[in-house]
Amino acid sequence: MPLYSSPETAQVTQVAPVRGMNVNSVVLSTIAIKILEADPTRKGFSIFNAGTEPITLGLVTDFVTNNRSFMEISPKAFYEWGFNSGFCGELWARADGDTIAQIFSFS
Repeated sequence: MPLYSSPETAQVTQVAPVRGMNVNSVVLSTIAIKILEADPTRKGFSIFNAGTEPITLGLVTDFVTNNRSFMEISPKAFYEWGFNSGFCGELWARADGDTIAQIFSFS
């Protein structure tokens, strides 16, 4: 479930990685790219949309053309995948224009 963050107060901050946490920033555009590799040790992940365009998530490369997306993250909002879900596959994303996603994955 996305968490609300007021655009007026939201800030992009650098987070110091801790053991078991990976932090990546990715520039997204209208072409879908893989933002998470398959990882059997992953416990969960969070994504912060640090940009001004919505981010759409999918589980397959062609999720845009086949209308198979499962989530849209509004600008300046978080999305968190449940830590007990057991999902360890690939994750793909695209945006309506250039935007930045900060990805936090935990293992």
